Amino acid sequence: MRQLFILGIKEEYIYAGIVLLCLVVCYFFVQPLVIWLVKARADAALSYLLSSLMILVLLLYVRPDLNTMAPESLLKIVLQCMGAFGGVVLVRNVYRRRVSKQKRSI
Repeated sequence: MRQLFILGIKEEYIYAGIVLLCLVVCYFFVQPLVIWLVKARADAALSYLLSSLMILVLLLYVRPDLNTMAPESLLKIVLQCMGAFGGVVLVRNVYRRRVSKQKRSI
């Protein structure tokens, strides 16, 4: 690390490179899942994933302003709420599919 600092590379650049590399790896792992969800017409799952990601990003952005609550407890609450909401979305979609299958059979 010291040799990199001598060359003028800052610590932020190293972290930015690591984050960029992680994003590229995650992209290639997530892309087949998204393609499968689109082909399966699972728009509710994609909407849930995108809204969850937006809430997590918002949490990371707003977190420094929330001095009254520990970041770990806030993250715990957000993850529990996301799980509960995901369960509600799943139950709703299963119910809708059963109702639509019953209407088709009648």
